[in-house]
Amino acid sequence: MLHSVSAAKLYKKSCGFVFTAFIAILGLGLLIYGFSLTGSENVGNSRLISTILGLSSSGGAGNASFFAIAGSALLGGAIAISGIVKQRQSARSKNTIDFEAALEDSDSYNDSFERVKKIVAKRDKYPIAGWAEDDEANSDDTKAIKTVLNYWERASNGVRKDVYDSDFLYDIYGTHVLNLHKFLLPFIRKVRQENLDS
Repeated sequence: MLHSVSAAKLYKKSCGFVFTAFIAILGLGLLIYGFSLTGSENVGNSRLISTILGLSSSGGAGNASFFAIAGSALLGGAIAISGIVKQRQSARSKNTIDFEAALEDSDSYNDSFERVKKIVAKRDKYPIAGWAEDDEANSDDTKAIKTVLNYWERASNGVRKDVYDSDFLYDIYGTHVLNLHKFLLPFIRKVRQENLDS
């Protein structure tokens, strides 16, 4: 699943870059062509392109300014698009770093995670799914499991909404989250089943 998400993001990014590059090249081409439309030798080319674009061919000078303005606008648009894309990437990286700092500084998460490690260590004596039973619902251990899972549920929602950088989070917390999933999956399944039954 993680690799397909990365492949989809790579495709999305590459399409965005190709589109932006196309707009920039088109704009630059129109700009250069517009400036080259001075003099009578270019009137035939000007009329041909005007006909293709559906413009009235009023002569070389009017068309030259059209191409120069259109080229400038497209080139400016391409620069703006690339700036917005870079700004979004920077914001996603900043949000990810902020999430990491908040998680590391969270006493609630750290205390809950320490408790979860003890629960996992004793899973042979008391199964993890047992903490999802109704009689354990208000226990400190069940609350600790839910606290840890809720932090990562919020993170996954942030990744899904492109608030956080999934590759960055995976590099930092990949093993941590995979181990949580591996050991707490019986608890998660039990809670889901109880929610479906009620």
